[in-house]
Amino acid sequence: NLGKDSASLLSYLWDSTLEGCMVAAGNGRVLVALKLEDEYEDGCFLFDLADRSCTREHWFQPAWVRQQWAVLQMGPEKGIRGLSAMNYGDRVLAAIATRAGFAACWELGSDRGCTIETETSVQSVALHPHADLLAIGTGRRVLDLKSQAIAEVQIWSPDGEEMVERRRLPGACVINMLWVHHDDELVSGYRLRMVNGRPPRP
Repeated sequence: NLGKDSASLLSYLWDSTLEGCMVAAGNGRVLVALKLEDEYEDGCFLFDLADRSCTREHWFQPAWVRQQWAVLQMGPEKGIRGLSAMNYGDRVLAAIATRAGFAACWELGSDRGCTIETETSVQSVALHPHADLLAIGTGRRVLDLKSQAIAEVQIWSPDGEEMVERRRLPGACVINMLWVHHDDELVSGYRLRMVNGRPPRP
């Protein structure tokens, strides 16, 4: 139950589909991924439980996705596979893995962000607890006889400028990941494997 200020937005969201992704975003807020009807964009919405408000986050897409929709009036599969959010200071960093196969990372409440594309489809994302690294899991969930997808974890800077490390894993794709505070390790993949995300901190 949200306040009157969000009534029009809630009416707009009535026909949307919950993607099954929601994460805590600090200070009594929840970031929710929704699949929107009749739009070429999906959406991430920030629900504030304290003041009962709802705001839509900026949506980031690669240029080729926007061009497909502008020229052909159609585009890649919609939907959000994975969602991650992490507090750093008084700000919150968020990241998504889309069904179109790319990742996006941005600061909540701003239009400062980036998209990241990999050799095979992005399947999952996980922001480091210090919000200074982004883990991206890749591969394919459904394989045919010709597919050569290999599960891989890539560690990126949150601005998408640099891939710090990559590690191949058994299996076809990395369906989920979780940073472990001990020695900055990462649990990931079909099989649980430990991947060093970065050298130990001084």
